Amino acid sequence: MTTVDGDVNLSHLLKQVWSVVLVRGILAILFGVVAVIWPGITVWALVIVFGVYTLVDGIMLATHAIRDRADLKSWGVLLAAGAVSIAVGLIAMFWPSITTVALLYVIAFYAIVFGVLGMMSAAAHRNSANSGWGWPLAAAAISVIFGLILVIFPNTSIISLAVLAGVWAIIFGILMLFIAFRARALGRQIQTL
Repeated sequence: MTTVDGDVNLSHLLKQVWSVVLVRGILAILFGVVAVIWPGITVWALVIVFGVYTLVDGIMLATHAIRDRADLKSWGVLLAAGAVSIAVGLIAMFWPSITTVALLYVIAFYAIVFGVLGMMSAAAHRNSANSGWGWPLAAAAISVIFGLILVIFPNTSIISLAVLAGVWAIIFGILMLFIAFRARALGRQIQTL
């Protein structure tokens, strides 16, 4: 296999990518539902749930970037996003006594950095035919907006934070599902050509 720039077996790449994106979307939605349904959970529980989500998400993203680096224009950006996600997940997992304000800034940092890296990745694919780059761009923009809301309004209560994080995760997860199924359909379409 060569690069996505021209001579790649794009169908093969899309078959690998869609399942990773699908699982990431499902995990985001599950995290979001837990945060919205039980907003009164303790800070510790929210930190652990957030930590598990970001750790698993980061491992999946980094694995995808390394495994498919020959086929991805933006594999370095994806690897960086995976590393940030892993680092934030480990901080949350090994520092569960984090205060509400510190948790807010950790989540805000994660959302902003992940969103900016996602925008860079989407932009790298904007000239690729049928790339569907708008969906990842929308998911990344929502992440940046969510992070900025947390930074601008840091005095929100933990319940407000949980609900806001849950809504963000659900929207992000739904967009990831759209991206996954778009990639799968495109892979099938290319395969039949």
